[in-house]
Amino acid sequence: MFQQHQGESLSEAWTRFKDLLQKVPRHGIDRWLQIQIFYDHVSFHLKCEIEAAGGKLRDRNADESWEIIENLALYDHEGWNDSKDFIKPVKAISTSQSTSKRLLELED
Repeated sequence: MFQQHQGESLSEAWTRFKDLLQKVPRHGIDRWLQIQIFYDHVSFHLKCEIEAAGGKLRDRNADESWEIIENLALYDHEGWNDSKDFIKPVKAISTSQSTSKRLLELED
């Protein structure tokens, strides 16, 4: 049984899922069902990432869906999809007095 672990990235989950499949090489699970199993057992956030990258997986054939997840996992592994790398806290935003005056004049 596969389930994404808490805090596990797409790359980590996908690699672990494929490792599980390789442990039983004659599992007999069709590729479309493998994709469905993976997709059904990842977080809502990862489902959104997958859908944003390739659309609804159910609208694609199994090979296209597999390729979408493979590519996302590759980029995720390289840190491209880690939003923590792009989010920077903002402590304060300041504007010059002239900008503030113009904003006040526009409001009047």
